[in-house]
Amino acid sequence: MQIIENWTCVTGMVLAINQPVADARAKIEMKVERIWEVEGFRSLLPEKPGDRIRVNMPENFKSSDQTLRGRTITLPVRMVRKGIYFADSNWSLHGGSPLCRLK
Repeated sequence: MQIIENWTCVTGMVLAINQPVADARAKIEMKVERIWEVEGFRSLLPEKPGDRIRVNMPENFKSSDQTLRGRTITLPVRMVRKGIYFADSNWSLHGGSPLCRLK
């Protein structure tokens, strides 16, 4: 199996924040509103606007911040395998990510 470096910018509304269990990362569930490719990377995300996805958040993400629920955010997301997604570890709620500058 070949590993492909991939990133996709996803804008959507946060529907739920799931607390981490044991050593797992917190996850957010979001309803996709917009998707676009990150320049220089392939996009493997099969979802489209209107779909829901669950994204594993960076380790520094504070899952206790329930103010995120109902907000629209933009995340750079990579697909590890179908249905398993991780947000860029450099993403922050207040600063976003340099990978996803709105076009």
